[in-house]
Amino acid sequence: NGESFNFGPLAENSRSVADLVTAFTKAIPGFGFETAPAPAPVKALHEAKLLKVSFERANAWMGWKPTLNFDETVAWTAEGYAPEGTENHFKNRIAEFESRILAAGWAKWEA
Repeated sequence: NGESFNFGPLAENSRSVADLVTAFTKAIPGFGFETAPAPAPVKALHEAKLLKVSFERANAWMGWKPTLNFDETVAWTAEGYAPEGTENHFKNRIAEFESRILAAGWAKWEA
């Protein structure tokens, strides 16, 4: 009924944008982005030093919580962008999700 939910990492899996770019650069050949030091802050502006997505509402309503760590998240995402592996990526990830769901005690979903 129009409810929205955020899905994000555990606090200990939070990383900087530079960490994420570095991880993707290693995981995806030809990714080719580089990070540069942030410019000196402008005193007139205030920006949060940390922005994060909270999954607390999804957890409270559905019992959802993240199961992937940072490295797994990057690896799975990078695999999905591999030109030769997109179809296999989705098949592998669906099988992995099903395995994790069953291990967590949830019923098997049937199409």
